Amino acid sequence: MPLFSQKTTNDTSTTNTEQKKESSSGGKNTLEDQQSEKRFQQNIASLTAHLSLLEERYSRLRTQVQFTDHELIESKKNINSKMKALDQELDDLSISVRDIKDLVTGLRQEVLQAARKEDLAVLERYLDLWEPLSFATRDEVKRVIQEQRGTRGASSAKAR
Repeated sequence: MPLFSQKTTNDTSTTNTEQKKESSSGGKNTLEDQQSEKRFQQNIASLTAHLSLLEERYSRLRTQVQFTDHELIESKKNINSKMKALDQELDDLSISVRDIKDLVTGLRQEVLQAARKEDLAVLERYLDLWEPLSFATRDEVKRVIQEQRGTRGASSAKAR
């Protein structure tokens, strides 16, 4: 706009100068003045059309920028919500992995504490040597003791 105002001022001063020449020359330059004014009006019309075109382009660009900004904001919101969901899933997976590790550690401890096949074979040999099924129970031992006392008591009574 400052350029437009300057041209108008310059053209006005030129027109004023030409009017002074016309008045001093007595109307000889009226054809020149008319042509100059016609060029001036054409220049103004051209500048106005050009300015309107620039304003329209600016308006379209502003609309496109606003649309792009809106789309970027929506995309950012969508990406943020997906990131939050992924973070939650990652946390859940981390908890699951930790639980599985704890379970595997517990199973490992149980396996380490369990008897090996060789240990069971040694125990089986000892059991075969001792034959625990041939051992007497406490009740059987008490009964045998009482029977022995009863037999001794009967034999000592006969001997007297």
